[in-house]
Amino acid sequence: MKHIGKRLGLLLILCLTAAALWSLNSGIDKPALVNTEGRSFERAEVVQVLRDNRQENGSRIGDQIVLLRLADGAQETANCPNGMLFGAVCEPGMPVVAMSSRAGSLVTYTVYSYDRTLRVLGFIAFFCFLLSLVGGRRGIRSVAALLSTFLLFLFLFLPLLMHGIAPIPAAMVTAGLILLLTVWLVCGWSRQAAAAAGGAFGGVFFAGLSAVAFGESAHLSGYDMRINAYEPHGIRIYRRFCYVKSSKIVLFSA
Repeated sequence: MKHIGKRLGLLLILCLTAAALWSLNSGIDKPALVNTEGRSFERAEVVQVLRDNRQENGSRIGDQIVLLRLADGAQETANCPNGMLFGAVCEPGMPVVAMSSRAGSLVTYTVYSYDRTLRVLGFIAFFCFLLSLVGGRRGIRSVAALLSTFLLFLFLFLPLLMHGIAPIPAAMVTAGLILLLTVWLVCGWSRQAAAAAGGAFGGVFFAGLSAVAFGESAHLSGYDMRINAYEPHGIRIYRRFCYVKSSKIVLFSA
């Protein structure tokens, strides 16, 4: 009966946490940091290099022209730039990410980068397998703790910033929840686990207080000449954090 009560309580806590995170994320007006209007990205495979950019001395100058097979099976000619920001040295059979740019009825394709999706997922799966193999049940719980850390950072810490919460309090709240969840998953409920979690959270808490105290005393805000640089352009400065709300950038400093 005790085990059933514990499981029901755990299920209730998980449901309440999921509902709170959903409510926190549903009220966010997420601005577009990069304008992608008229552009889309999709996976493709290089079928043939129509024009290479390799010179006689082995260097590469200019762009490649390649034939791509898109995810829907269609074949399109694409430009592959030799740039530092995006592009790739294409070979037949190479998986790539293609960027399609649409202007009216005209659609052009550009090779954006090498498609690393399978490699990244394969490395993560191999890491989780090794962790589970070495740690056994605790290894599996450690994988769950790592996944929970990523989800809390994505769905708790970032939304708190978007709602206007200062980074240091938001980080302390997120770190506290991650510590509690990790200790519970790996060690279970015990006095030793509670002491370890309390000590770790105490370190995070006093580190945050030290950062605030030192920043206030040393006048460190991350912005030099902040009033002259920002306020004439209509950007108001209040406290020690910044966030983006709607299409306006609001900077907070000391």
